[in-house]
Amino acid sequence: MSTGERIQQLQKQHHSSTIMKHVLLILFILSFLSLPLALYVVAKSTPADTVAAPTENLWLFYLLLPIPLASVFLGAKYKKKGLKTLKNIIAGAIFAGLHVLYGSFTFIFSIFYLHDYSYVASVESTIHFSLPDTGKITTQDWTIGTQTTPDSVQYFYTSDVKFDNQNDISAFNMSIKDSKLWMTSISTPLSSLVPSLYSSLPHGYDFFMLYNVDLKTYNAIPDQSGSYRFLFLAYDSKLGRMKIGDYTYKVLLN
Repeated sequence: MSTGERIQQLQKQHHSSTIMKHVLLILFILSFLSLPLALYVVAKSTPADTVAAPTENLWLFYLLLPIPLASVFLGAKYKKKGLKTLKNIIAGAIFAGLHVLYGSFTFIFSIFYLHDYSYVASVESTIHFSLPDTGKITTQDWTIGTQTTPDSVQYFYTSDVKFDNQNDISAFNMSIKDSKLWMTSISTPLSSLVPSLYSSLPHGYDFFMLYNVDLKTYNAIPDQSGSYRFLFLAYDSKLGRMKIGDYTYKVLLN
């Protein structure tokens, strides 16, 4: 190999090394950005009025997993060729691990969430008040695992429902307004029977029902102390969404 050819080869190697340094720098930066980007993708895929469980779309973290993995792979490859790539390997490994961790939540917590709309029909038959026939539902099953709740309350199910037939919603809104079984607010004495999980609702819910399953009474405080099962319903008539709480509560009367 002549001197000219050798110089030309060294120039190509230097040029290739310079390009790879830039690529590795970009991957290093993108590894840090991949986490907030994944959070953005999850947020865009889970609109504010959705009834999806909080963890259901976290699998989308896997979509950005190739970025930190590429940082690790190329970092390890070019470290052997003498480039300083340790930061790529460390950052890539950390963020790849975080993507795998957050993404796995979808599958780990999937057993706690149900999407069976027939639960609405079950609630309807219990409270003796017709609810819309179609919609989407996500029900958190509290009966799985151990609850770390106060002794006074035990949760069974918490459902978020979004009715999807506008005619049914309009008819349901009329039936609620004509009924004495629904309240437009929760009075102070009655609010003591609604756990904080349901009492701290976001803005928009304008009709409420508290049904005592054991006594078959509506919106009333029991006459005697004891543990009672309740169904709490909160409804947003504008968006056609409903929250249903199924729980037992220990009532202590003076």
